[in-house]
Amino acid sequence: MLPLFSKVAECGIVTPLVQFRRLLTTRLIRGGSVEYQREQRMLSISSLRIGCELRRLLWILLRIRGSGGGKLSLKVIGYFNTEFIYTESVMPGEIAEMDFDAFMKSSPDFALGALRADTGDMTWWRRDDVQTLEQLSAYTRASSTIPFFMPVAHVDGHEYYDGAMGPTGGFAYDAAIEDGYSKFLFILTRPKSFRREPMSQTRLIRSYFRKQPAVAEAILQRAEHYNHSKEKIAQWEKEGRAMVFYPDQMPVHNKERNMEKLQKSYEMGVDQVAREWPRWEEFLRG
Repeated sequence: MLPLFSKVAECGIVTPLVQFRRLLTTRLIRGGSVEYQREQRMLSISSLRIGCELRRLLWILLRIRGSGGGKLSLKVIGYFNTEFIYTESVMPGEIAEMDFDAFMKSSPDFALGALRADTGDMTWWRRDDVQTLEQLSAYTRASSTIPFFMPVAHVDGHEYYDGAMGPTGGFAYDAAIEDGYSKFLFILTRPKSFRREPMSQTRLIRSYFRKQPAVAEAILQRAEHYNHSKEKIAQWEKEGRAMVFYPDQMPVHNKERNMEKLQKSYEMGVDQVAREWPRWEEFLRG
């Protein structure tokens, strides 16, 4: 079934009626804006605040056909404009231009991990896998693609989601151990006491990802993997193998788009890192 969009006069509310494969759901998008561009025949949805039985876990990925005989395409940007953030903005002359040459001349190792959608296995891209800025951009985007909120990432003919869906719950120490490291500095964004709750809506998640069952199971197992890793990291911290950064305060969540809040959070982080840096350096050099 093709999605139908009806514009409601009150407060710019848009009610899309979309059939997600076998699941027909009515979603109410508040505070959103819809832009229709006749020349490009693109419909883009931005500033979404979604209430539904999926608990705001939504992004729309269907094509619609116009009544005038022409085709209209839904521009898939997700909750964030991922194409701009990870691809367009870092290119030469753009707002967040990256000095790729300087990056490639630097010495630190790195590993970018993403969950392969068809198998549920982790893929790791390291320095030797990167030859161009476009590759680095694609790997970074794949490693950060949050299910539901962001369009699936495509790399070398495969689909990928956020590496946080992997067996360590997003802490990536498995790649560091594989590369021969034995001491770890973890930068966490949640307080020390934080533990994840198991996902609800199991049937809906499995229905949504029924063609990618490995992704559904990874989402459902994330809380268990995350909490297990938190216990392991706490033990390593007691043994002197790890140092852990916990934010004094975390005023934003991972879906925040308010620039003032993000800037304030950034400045708070810079201040805390400046205070703790000598201790980190002593640990890593010890």
